[in-house]
Amino acid sequence: MGDRIKPLKFLRDVLLPPEMDVEKEMVDVLPKLPARKEDIFITSYPRSGSFTSDRGLFSKMLRLGSVEIGAQSDCERNSSLTWDGVNREKIPRSRLARPHFPKFFFSFAISLKFKTHLPYCFVPKGSDEADKPQYIYVVRNPKDVLVSIYHHHRNMPYLVEIPSWDEAFKRFITGDFTFGLHFDHVLGWWEQRDDPNILILTYEDRIKDPADAVDKIAKLLSKKISPETRDLIVRQTSFDAMKSSSHTNFTWFEGIKGDGFFRKGQVGGWKDYFTEEQNELFDKVFSERVGDDDFLPLEMDVGKEMVDVLPKLPARKEDIFLTSYPRSGSTWTGEIIWQILHDGKIDERRLDERIPFVEGIILPFRSYPYTVTDPESAKKMFTSFSEPRVFKTHLPYCFVPKGSDEANKPRYIYVVRNPKDVFVSLYHHHRNMPYLVEIPSWDEAFKRFITGDFAFGLHFDHVLGWWEQRDDPNILILTYEDRIKDPGDAVDKIANFLRKKISPETRDLIVRQTSFDAMKSSSHTNFTWFEGIKGDGYIRKGQVGGWKDYFTEEQNELFDKVFSERVGDGETAAKLRELLSL
Repeated sequence: MGDRIKPLKFLRDVLLPPEMDVEKEMVDVLPKLPARKEDIFITSYPRSGSFTSDRGLFSKMLRLGSVEIGAQSDCERNSSLTWDGVNREKIPRSRLARPHFPKFFFSFAISLKFKTHLPYCFVPKGSDEADKPQYIYVVRNPKDVLVSIYHHHRNMPYLVEIPSWDEAFKRFITGDFTFGLHFDHVLGWWEQRDDPNILILTYEDRIKDPADAVDKIAKLLSKKISPETRDLIVRQTSFDAMKSSSHTNFTWFEGIKGDGFFRKGQVGGWKDYFTEEQNELFDKVFSERVGDDDFLPLEMDVGKEMVDVLPKLPARKEDIFLTSYPRSGSTWTGEIIWQILHDGKIDERRLDERIPFVEGIILPFRSYPYTVTDPESAKKMFTSFSEPRVFKTHLPYCFVPKGSDEANKPRYIYVVRNPKDVFVSLYHHHRNMPYLVEIPSWDEAFKRFITGDFAFGLHFDHVLGWWEQRDDPNILILTYEDRIKDPGDAVDKIANFLRKKISPETRDLIVRQTSFDAMKSSSHTNFTWFEGIKGDGYIRKGQVGGWKDYFTEEQNELFDKVFSERVGDGETAAKLRELLSL
């Protein structure tokens, strides 16, 4: 049996209900499902109103308002991606677990509609932009979402009942529910709002003006409907109509409690549940998650269109991406890669000229040689680099350029390091680099790090996003600690991964030329030319275990607690602890 997945509680990686026992290979297949241009995906965070959109959409699309669909349940008419692969009684037999899931998915009729709660990064997207499906994303006031989820967990037999409202509140604001933190889920889709294939609808507008919602959906689907049909759909998809119908209200579901899948559908019902303190805390969490950009350095003023272009950069099969969370050893590894590709020859050019920094293309660094100011120029710049093309990036897995298809996928070397040492290095990095705002104190830096309030987000989430891809033959994961312990072996692993044969003599030469002392003493790798840099340059100490001189006992315990909360227990957590030297 394959690895079992514990529900991951962080941005873009929370996939399945924690009560479901699902093999890793079934999870991995979800974003690879062969979607078509004609497909329609109804998407949302759970309990946001996707079922009301389902019924109206189906009627309008396939029946022009006819009520003859009553013989089928919504589950049978609309396949749910996150139920597929989960063997449960009372779920239509067509969607039980099967190893040939992709073929099964492809067998559906053209113009079929799917429902999913997957984050944007994990929804099937078609083979290319020209074949991209259409998506309708439904959002709702998160406070009302929480109230609905709380009751949903109390009523549905496949979900573990939450003992109290206070416990539900705590879990929701920390992302400890299926599909993770609501704010992160919404932001993932909101970032795609300018995509013509995506329509974002609000639950509240749907309640306020249902006819307008039907018109918007029809327009997205290029479907003309008469005013009479529109009014018919509005009546047939009213809350009362949906609640009274067994095929939409799931009253057939064995063991369901209460009045079924639909409860009240109120706007503002959260006011009867939230205490004043909870409301203030909720708003604070929202501001922390949404108020700042947790993707690129907070000090950089970069337009959305420039950020959006990053995953669309035209990568090639021959490309090599050196990836990591910041301060994990990527500069060091980059020089090793370059010397392997050039048989140990030292190149006196600046490292960032030889190995372009992907994010640097859009960030306004005065000293960076390749910065541009618009998306098309970014694509042209990226295309212009000559071979061998090696790029450095700190992007999460979901945002790295990936090539046009699996056959043209580049290679990625991901470097990981003990996160406590990463944090110490990051703390000093912010004090030394002129383009980053200095953090006033160690304690403030610690607080920011364990809450993900640094560029590129929470370290654990970043690592886990890449770790989930560890079986991909195009990805090599290296640890900083192993590089220190046995640099010759690290060179061999990289050379083997790049299919580059080097002699033992060349390997030993590269080891000497990329030692810590050699890297620190060289201006082209230590960035001492960088205007305004403080201290001894980009490379500081490179120690393993240096965090012990900084962490208090209390901070160490809290750090370990946060790791456990984000990663969980079991085999995966144990492997990650070993990988990260924790």
